[in-house]
Amino acid sequence: EKDRKQLDADQQKRLDAHTQALAEAKLLRRYAAQNNEIYDPEAEAKENGGLVFSIDRLDTSITRDHRLKMASRAEIDGNLWLPFAKAA
Repeated sequence: EKDRKQLDADQQKRLDAHTQALAEAKLLRRYAAQNNEIYDPEAEAKENGGLVFSIDRLDTSITRDHRLKMASRAEIDGNLWLPFAKAA
């Protein structure tokens, strides 16, 4: 039981580190793109404990985050329709 709890705690630490590193990498990728700088995933990995996120993965995740933000705003504004709703 004790070993399982330690394993779960260690796994949660790794997940938290991964989540933080991904968020930071996305922010740095966006900043670099905005300022016409080159984002280097390998250099960033040296700063975040060795986690490398490809440019493609970062760009895909950034785009999805933006789409989710836009969808959330549309929902709040009442402008998000239900494409599967059937007419009465």
